[in-house]
Amino acid sequence: MIEALKKKDRSLDDEKKDAEGKRSELKQDLKSFQEKNDHMKRDGDVDRKKIEDLLRERDILNKSVVKADERTKRSIDLVKRQETQAVNVQKDIARWKADAQDFRKRIFELEKQREKYGI
Repeated sequence: MIEALKKKDRSLDDEKKDAEGKRSELKQDLKSFQEKNDHMKRDGDVDRKKIEDLLRERDILNKSVVKADERTKRSIDLVKRQETQAVNVQKDIARWKADAQDFRKRIFELEKQREKYGI
């Protein structure tokens, strides 16, 4: 009977050691998982910050593109107005030249008449 109790005691000690070993192993696994979890959280935070920075940069670039587009449109409008003004000035010059030519003809005719009538 004592031997049976000793055997049972050894068996219980072995089970206890196995349970403690498993407990220690599970603690190590838990610690490893917690470290991985912490590492993933840090990586997630870094990625989130990078995304926020990239979004801010994108917004700044979009604003710059919009401003550049507006400046381009204003420049195009200015060029179109100047081209229209240039065409109008050319038409005015052509009219003035035609008027000047008509005046020269009229002056020439009047001078002819003056010579003809001796005035």
